Amino acid sequence: MKRFVFLCSLVMPCLVSVDASTPSCAPPIFARISDEDSVAFSDALVSICATTSAFVLQEMSPLSDKAASFTRVVTSSDGQPPIQLDIHAQVLLDGVLNGDPYCIRMICRASTDSLDCHTAQSMRDAANFYKLHADVHPYYAFEYARSLLLGKGVAQNVQLAANYLLKATLEGHPVAQYVCYNYVSQRFKRYRDLLQSGVVRVFALKCLQQSADQGFVPAQSTYGCHLHTQGEYQNAVEYFKRSARQGDANAQYNYGIYLSEGRYVTPRKSLAAYLFKLSANKGVSEAQYNYGVCLRDGNGVAKDLRAAAHYFGLAANQGNPQAQLNYGCALAKGQDIEQNLEKAAHFFRQSADQGNAEAQCNYGVCLFLGNGVPVDQSTAVRYFKMAADQGHADAKCNYGICLQEGLGVAKDVDMALNYFRESALAGNAMGQYNYGMSLKNGRGVAVNMGEAVNFFRLAAEQGCSPAQLEYGAALAQGQGVAANLTEAARFFKLSADQGNANAQYNYGVCLLYGMGVPIDQDGAVRYFRLAADQGNASASSCLELLASRA
Repeated sequence: MKRFVFLCSLVMPCLVSVDASTPSCAPPIFARISDEDSVAFSDALVSICATTSAFVLQEMSPLSDKAASFTRVVTSSDGQPPIQLDIHAQVLLDGVLNGDPYCIRMICRASTDSLDCHTAQSMRDAANFYKLHADVHPYYAFEYARSLLLGKGVAQNVQLAANYLLKATLEGHPVAQYVCYNYVSQRFKRYRDLLQSGVVRVFALKCLQQSADQGFVPAQSTYGCHLHTQGEYQNAVEYFKRSARQGDANAQYNYGIYLSEGRYVTPRKSLAAYLFKLSANKGVSEAQYNYGVCLRDGNGVAKDLRAAAHYFGLAANQGNPQAQLNYGCALAKGQDIEQNLEKAAHFFRQSADQGNAEAQCNYGVCLFLGNGVPVDQSTAVRYFKMAADQGHADAKCNYGICLQEGLGVAKDVDMALNYFRESALAGNAMGQYNYGMSLKNGRGVAVNMGEAVNFFRLAAEQGCSPAQLEYGAALAQGQGVAANLTEAARFFKLSADQGNANAQYNYGVCLLYGMGVPIDQDGAVRYFRLAADQGNASASSCLELLASRA
């Protein structure tokens, strides 16, 4: 008897963080420039940094060191009327000029959209003002770099924009430092020759660290990722923690991972689940997936399968392969949501086509059995093979079945045996059962009943119903193992209670004749009836015989 394996597993992954060379969010200030301009800007920055890196590393200093000597500027030097600031703007500007980190962050955030609010004339005035005062404060140098790059109020000049951004970076502007890191790091692969000395990389990371240490939230999150990739976990968790407290979604997720695993922090499942939820509700797919796992397993939060499926669905729709697998499983099983085999197959395929071995195996089963998709054995075999080639034990078993029976693929008993053996040795119950059947029947190998029974036992102890039947039969007949009717009856019952008709008949016989169990004719009739209802002819004959004796 051959059985396919249908997985419905959940996996809590290790840290899935944003790579340090791929910042946690695109630089919002320059997000609207074209790809061509972005590349040119990155090239310009790297070129400058590569030729002046020894100097710029010495010149980098915290913003507050320079800002302390500034005086408040509200007029331009070209005789134009003073710029009128409302009370809120005056307070923020005063704070910036005095190096207050909070005011700096507020100004940086406000600057993201400021250029969109101006008329053409006011944008030209603003660009002129930024240019005139670029030497007064790095904020203005940064804004002028932005104007030059976007061509807002001034002719676009990517090279000059890079110069002014680097100026703002060296003078300690936290957003400029973060943006500089972003654009330089984007070109790392292209500039491998320049990076062999590591100087440009050191400069970029120094920019990122200084931005993070000044409290710029995206920089803290990204620098934490860099530290994590370098194995500096204790420092990484501190940056994640700082950024998470200020609401950064990626940092909330990564800090949650540290808390859930107890890595360099005291394990706090409930706080980890809370952080996953916060991050999930901001759209981070890994957090949506992990919060779904927490809800599914009751880790740090009350178990709620419906809510778990909801979060798996959110992450699945963003392309998260593990979430697609788990959402597909929830849909296939109808776990507190309406069963939908078509959608389940859809999400299994999406995950499978991203290389997820479990999803490949599950989608293969859908195709083979026609669960939510038309039956297509040849394509099913292809997905089983893809998963098997990744070492997936269940898929190896399924692929072996197809090879042994010639289902969707040319029959090859010898190759089937190899896949059964690999699956069995990996501890897969159905692989152990099928390998045992090959040994019992001499398919691709010499008959070896003793070895076959050993694999039946291993599979039976894992709850494999057909293996429990085979092991029970071997114990009852003393084939390949010492006869033991008590154990035989026990394994028949285990298999029978899982719905195996042959085991139900066998256990009925044990009860009828007292083989390994006390005689119980009523119990025997009950198990015979269960087997007969599934079409077992022997059980039907026994019922007729017992009825004739009544």
